[in-house]
Amino acid sequence: MNPLDPRLHPYRDDLAAEHLQGQVPSAKFVPGVAHQVVIPHAALTEGPRPTARAVSQLLLGEPFTVYESEAGWAWGQCGIDGYVGYVRADALGAKFADPTHVVSAAHTLVFAESHFKSPVIEELSALSRVRVTDMGPRYAELESGGFVDASHLIAVDEFLPDFVETALRFVETPYRWGGRSGFGIDCSGLVQGALALAGVPALRDTDMQAASLGEEVAGSLRRGDLVYWPGHVAMLLDEKTVVHSASTPLKVCVEPLDVVQLRNRAVVCHRRVG
Repeated sequence: MNPLDPRLHPYRDDLAAEHLQGQVPSAKFVPGVAHQVVIPHAALTEGPRPTARAVSQLLLGEPFTVYESEAGWAWGQCGIDGYVGYVRADALGAKFADPTHVVSAAHTLVFAESHFKSPVIEELSALSRVRVTDMGPRYAELESGGFVDASHLIAVDEFLPDFVETALRFVETPYRWGGRSGFGIDCSGLVQGALALAGVPALRDTDMQAASLGEEVAGSLRRGDLVYWPGHVAMLLDEKTVVHSASTPLKVCVEPLDVVQLRNRAVVCHRRVG
């Protein structure tokens, strides 16, 4: 069995990334082409068809390397977390100038003018990457057009260290399988996003996070610790309460830890970041 996880390494039997030559078997190896996401969000799917199951989600301004583009679909790898999948080709554009800011609110509006009564031309999620041309006291003007509430942005080199507080910003956000946005998010996406805004990189899926994130905790738990079950993760607010994106209430919510425990199987591990 090949030791490289195909979720994180772009290879198939018929096609693979050039840098994997000699590491994986494939009929053809190709260099990737740098792109960026040009729409607010797009599903990353397991196959090149609208009915394919989502495996993750791409957000505005994120880098994406394309290894194949065919019949309206692109196959490649997200530059943020390394996840591999298919995305609609029209969600991508040629790589442009580097973003200057990241959306830190769960979601925000893009106004046509620098006034809240002006028409809304777009809605953006947390973690969207934008280029600001003028940062005013209340509104930030975007190079792509429109104005965003300046308090909803942080510079790309700025972080929000309290990732528990950041996770709470997503409460009531709908649960969405494969989602990692303020318009719909799953359990591992919530953890990944909250940590990303704190400057802590995390892999996409629960099993990846449980095997690699922070350090395992064997003793008493505290605020910010992560509890992993098979296919699920929750973040502790205190020893008895968690915030998580759950498929049972179909939203991000705060619940007692023992209630969440009853819905899931045996705990895989507890992880601590920082």
